Amino acid sequence: MQQFIALVGLPAVLWLTTTCLGLLAARLVRAELHRGLLAPLGFCVATSLLLTAYQLGLGGTGAVVLLVVGTVAGLALARHELPRSLNPGWPGAAGLAVYLLYAAPVLLTGDWTWSGYNFLNDTSVQFLLIDHLQHAGTAVDGLRTTTGDQVLRSYLDTGYPIGTHAYASSLTGLLGVGPEVVYQPFLAAMAALAAMSLAVVAGATLFRPAAGAVVAAIAMASNLMYNTGLQGSIKELGLVATLMAAAALGRELVRAERTLPAAILLGIAIASILSVYSAAGLPYVAMLLVTLAAVVLLVHGRAVLSRRWVVAGAAAGATAALLAAPAVASIAQFYKVASAVVDSAAPAGSALGQLARPLPVLQAGGIWLDGAYATPISPDVRAETWTNLGLWVVAALALLSVVEIVRRRCPEALLVLLPAMLTAAFVAPGVVPYADAKLLAIMSPSVILAAAIGLKAIAGVVRPVGAVLAVALGAVLAGSIMLSNAFALHDSRIGPHDRMLALRAVGDDLAGRGPVLFNEFEEFAKYFAGTTKLNAATESITPRQVQLRKPGNLFGRQFDLDLQQLAYVESFPYIVMRRSPSASRPPAWYRQIYSNRFYEAWQRDPGPRTLEHLPLQGRDKATAVPSCRDVGALARRGRRS
Repeated sequence: MQQFIALVGLPAVLWLTTTCLGLLAARLVRAELHRGLLAPLGFCVATSLLLTAYQLGLGGTGAVVLLVVGTVAGLALARHELPRSLNPGWPGAAGLAVYLLYAAPVLLTGDWTWSGYNFLNDTSVQFLLIDHLQHAGTAVDGLRTTTGDQVLRSYLDTGYPIGTHAYASSLTGLLGVGPEVVYQPFLAAMAALAAMSLAVVAGATLFRPAAGAVVAAIAMASNLMYNTGLQGSIKELGLVATLMAAAALGRELVRAERTLPAAILLGIAIASILSVYSAAGLPYVAMLLVTLAAVVLLVHGRAVLSRRWVVAGAAAGATAALLAAPAVASIAQFYKVASAVVDSAAPAGSALGQLARPLPVLQAGGIWLDGAYATPISPDVRAETWTNLGLWVVAALALLSVVEIVRRRCPEALLVLLPAMLTAAFVAPGVVPYADAKLLAIMSPSVILAAAIGLKAIAGVVRPVGAVLAVALGAVLAGSIMLSNAFALHDSRIGPHDRMLALRAVGDDLAGRGPVLFNEFEEFAKYFAGTTKLNAATESITPRQVQLRKPGNLFGRQFDLDLQQLAYVESFPYIVMRRSPSASRPPAWYRQIYSNRFYEAWQRDPGPRTLEHLPLQGRDKATAVPSCRDVGALARRGRRS
C-alpha cells in the first residue's frame, strides 16, 4: 500500500491540488492561462500559501485543511471547464516522462525508498523538517535534547528555506504516510512541473507543441539536473520548478492583452522562488526581472512606459511582497548562513562538499558518460573523448541559438534561457566549488534548451540537408544524455529500506526513553528512531559527541565501544548498537533488552559497576590478545579499589 501511495497516490494528489490551486488563482484574477501552466502555477501557490500557514501557527492539520479548501474552491470555480483543464496536453506528456525518469529509483526497487544514501545525506534533515512541520509547525520551543531536535533547531533558527517542505508536509498529512515514503516521488513531481513550464514556452515560441514537449523532457534530463534529483536536493528542484514557472508566466505577461492579471500570477511565482530558496533565490529573481524588462522592451518598445505596464509592474511587485512576507522575514537571517558558501577562502573540505574537484562549466551541457558526476571520468579514453566532444557540441549549439531567436523574432525564449545563465555568470566567481556545482545544475536545463534551439537554427539555415543533420545530431545528443543518466541511475545509492524499518522498530521499543547512545554512524537514525531520546555519537550536531580514549576525527566514522572512554559509555542508561560478531559488548552491568536483524538495545541495570576496562579492540584490527602484564596490572588495581 505504501508503494502505491508513493508512486500513484502522491503524483495524483499533487496533480489534483496544484491544478486546482492554479485554476483558483487564474479565476480569481480572471486570467486566461495555458492549461499546461495550471499545475506549475498551483505549485507556486501551494509553496507560498502553506509556508505562510505553518509560520502563522496553523500547524499540520490547519495546513492540510487549507490545501483541501483551496483545491475544492478551484474545482468549484472551474467546474464547467474542468475536463479540459485537467488535460495538460503535450506539456503533461513531458511532465509524465520526466516524472518516471526521476522516480526510477523507487520504481525499480519495488518498495518505497530514496536515492543518494551515504552520498549526500542531507535527506535525513529534510525528513526531519517535513515531519516536524506536520506535527509541530515551525515552533522550536518543544524540542528536546536529542540529536534530531538539535539539528532541527539549528536549521529552523537560521531561517532555512522550507517552502518545498511545507507543501511536502501537507501532502504527507493528507496521504497519512511519512516523508520517507513520498520523498523521491515528490522530487520527481517537481522535476515534472519544471518540464511542463519548459514545454509550454518551447511549444509556443520556437517549436511545435509535440517537439516542444520532447525538448523540455530532454532538457530536464540533463545529467547534472538528474543527479541533483538522485542525491535528494529538494531546494534546488523546487527552485527549478518555480523559476521555470515564473519564466513561462513572464512569457504569458509579455503576450497578454490584459497585463494586470498576468502580472499578479507572475508575482505569485516570484514569491514562491523566495519561499523555496530564500536569500539564494534573490539573484535568480533579479536576473529574471532584468530579462523580462529587456524582452518587454524588445516586443513593445516605448509602450513599456505606458500606464498599463507601470501598473502591471507594481501589481507583480505587490503580490510577490505580500506572499513572500514569511520568507522575506528570514532572508537576512539565512543570508548569514548561506554566505559560508560564498566565501572563496573557505577551508577545502567545506568548499568542495561532496565533490572530488570543482566541476567544469562545460558539464552543464548535460552529458557525462560515467556514473560519478562529482569526480573526473574514469580513465577510459573513449568515454572521456565522447563526453568532451558532446559537451563542446552542446556549447556550440547553445551559442548558435541566438541566430534562431533573432531570426524568428521570439525574445520570449530568453526568459527561460537567461536568468539561470546570468545568475551563474555573476555569482560563480565569488562562490566555493560546492555552490558553483548547484549553479551549474540549475543552469543545465536552460543550456540543453538553448542547444535544441541551435539545432533548429541549423535546420532552417543550412538547407536542404540542415533538417536531416539537425535531427541526426539531436538524436545523438539526446541519446548521450539518456545514456549518462543510465550510468547515474546504475551507480545511485538507494536507501536501505529493511534496515531503516529495523531502526524504527528499535525506536518504537525505546519510545520516550533515554538518553540513548547510538553507536553507529547512520545519519538517518535521528529521524527513524522516532521519539527515542537518541544521541548519535559521531554526528556534527549532537548533544554529546563521542569521547575516545585516543582523540581523532569523528564525523563519518564508527567506533567500537572499546575505543571510547568508559565514563562516557556508562553515562548513558541505554545503548543501541549494530549487531556484529566482532563488536565489543557494553560494560558488565548492561543487559540486552531488544534485538532484531540489524540492531540490539542494551539497558544499564543496578549491579556490579565496572571500575576499569582493558580494551581489546583497536583501530586497525578487530581484536587483540592482552598481555599477561596488562592483565596482572588490571587485577592489582582492582584489588586496591
